[in-house]
Amino acid sequence: MKKNICRITREYQPWLPFWTLLRREFLRFSEIYVQALVTPVVSAALYLLVFGVSLGSRVMLPGEFSYVEFVFPGLIIMGICQSSFQNSAGTLFMARYLNYMVDFLVTPLSPVQYCIAFTLAAMARGLIVGIGIILIGFLFVEPHIANIAELILFALIGSFLFSQLGLLAGLFSDSFDTLSAITNFLILPIIYFSGMFYPVSLLSPFWQIISVFNPMYYLVEGFRGGWLGVREVGLGLVLMVPLLVSFCLFLVATLLMQRGYNTRT
Repeated sequence: MKKNICRITREYQPWLPFWTLLRREFLRFSEIYVQALVTPVVSAALYLLVFGVSLGSRVMLPGEFSYVEFVFPGLIIMGICQSSFQNSAGTLFMARYLNYMVDFLVTPLSPVQYCIAFTLAAMARGLIVGIGIILIGFLFVEPHIANIAELILFALIGSFLFSQLGLLAGLFSDSFDTLSAITNFLILPIIYFSGMFYPVSLLSPFWQIISVFNPMYYLVEGFRGGWLGVREVGLGLVLMVPLLVSFCLFLVATLLMQRGYNTRT
């Protein structure tokens, strides 16, 4: 009996529950791949078709790039961020709504491990969507990548930041209406008022100041800089702001999970 207990103890893998949860999250969004992966790519293609190709020739921008080339990097980072947010918010909210959150709580996982597993799965979904948008976008835009390292870096930062926003939304939402309100009145304005469709430098001083306090603005500028090689803000600032916001959101999400905020039904 003692030998069996010792063997079980030696064979116990402390990170096995973490990898199991992470695998479960991957399988969850892969099972609904049409909704999770195909739909945002099709939506980005429609944006390119309507705003880029149809109206793009009528919009004049300063510089050497056409309007569709200017918009395309913003659509990529938008797809990455939205998909990351939807994945982490959806998985946590549904676990609470359908009363299987207890299945997570009884596992030998720390709050940090919970948040990391949910975050990595959300980031993976966002990055897959981003790759899909890039591939479909080549039908409308010629490949033009100035710095691939910057593209990857800001894609990772953006997906991480919005994964944390999704975790917080999943914890704070007590109904579908609340989750929808957070998406429509917080996430969408953050995305659409980030300079994705327009240069912020062309706005009035008031709206330029508003844009400065939007972390998505720095993600768009950073990603666009990696794609086109031009940006309105220095590289140090576009890195520092989203990284700082991401770190703070991760700490808040981890602390709430540790205290069991809205995790017990």
